[in-house]
Amino acid sequence: MKNYMDIYDDIVNNKYVVYSYDKDLDRSNWISLWSNKLDYYEYQQLHIKNYNYILESFNYYLGLAENAISYIRYNFYDSYMPLVISHKRIKEKNYYNPTNLILDYRARDISQYLKYIFFNNKYLDFNFNKFFKELNLSRNDYILIYGRLLFPCFYFDLYDEIIINKLDQKKIVSIVNRTIEYENYLNLIHSEISKFVEIPKIDWL
Repeated sequence: MKNYMDIYDDIVNNKYVVYSYDKDLDRSNWISLWSNKLDYYEYQQLHIKNYNYILESFNYYLGLAENAISYIRYNFYDSYMPLVISHKRIKEKNYYNPTNLILDYRARDISQYLKYIFFNNKYLDFNFNKFFKELNLSRNDYILIYGRLLFPCFYFDLYDEIIINKLDQKKIVSIVNRTIEYENYLNLIHSEISKFVEIPKIDWL
């Protein structure tokens, strides 16, 4: 099983571009995928009942997701960005599970790793400066990383588990209770990125 330091090394060294691949594995069209996901959730909100914990928090995370879409749409300048072997989600238990592997921009796993260290409480002593220096990224990479950090997949993943698998809806509280902490984390990441390149900030954060 991978631990987070092993995953760190994989994230930093994942520079192997894939040139020939099955299009079904390509998950790089984030704006389209995210927009479709949000449309589905908004429609679903009209038909679910007795999920008060979700109903109380949903609009905030919907708004955060819409911020993520706008951030990338207006700040990511089209250019050739190679695809690498990536992961749907980064978790120690399923890191090498073949069903977890996809193709995407390098920024995907980087941002997923940054979420991973947040929710596993490993970020307080994390050396972000060293991490970004080792990655040697472009401005477009940083735009994608920050945009993906804004998109709260961690909330929607748990939402799906609650609605589809009838998980106790109170589980969502573990995420909602860290809302302010995550906003501060987004500001911290922006500050660390700004040491390497200037990227837009979200005004309300």
